[in-house]
Amino acid sequence: MLFSWICSYNKGASQVLSSASCLNMRCRKYVLVWLVDLPGPALASIFLLYPSENSMDVPLFSIDDTMNKREEMSNAYKERKPCGGIYTITNTVNGRYLPGHAANIKSVEQRFQFAITTGSTVHPKLQKDWEEHGAQVFTFEVLEEIEQKPDQSQAEFIDDLKTLEQLCRANLDESKEY
Repeated sequence: MLFSWICSYNKGASQVLSSASCLNMRCRKYVLVWLVDLPGPALASIFLLYPSENSMDVPLFSIDDTMNKREEMSNAYKERKPCGGIYTITNTVNGRYLPGHAANIKSVEQRFQFAITTGSTVHPKLQKDWEEHGAQVFTFEVLEEIEQKPDQSQAEFIDDLKTLEQLCRANLDESKEY
């Protein structure tokens, strides 16, 4: 007899199930599916089972479907184009700035936001002003953003970013640089 899965689950359960190892323990019309290796507090989910009248029925919820979705997401992440850039971290009180470049500009911006939230400094050159004025007076600004070309190596990309940083520094007031 075939069963169709009718699933009652929390948000994100399809993602959780995609990485789950399952052990079925049948009890009347319920199946207790134990989920292991989970990143959260949920340890098990209960699925209702209803007998299918037609042997051609397809389960409404399939672990294979979520595995395919996970693979698609993983492939999309691997195929994304790296985006680097030139940035400045500026002290809005005295106008001083720290220029920089990064192969992944989004990660630097997230690191800056984390430092603002936790009160820790992003760079040793900023430490004195960071402690004196506080983290909230600093801003992060992306000056230029470029994508890595498909045929470009990481070293070539970094060299391009360094060159672009030097061009951007020419437009900034050198006396206010940290």
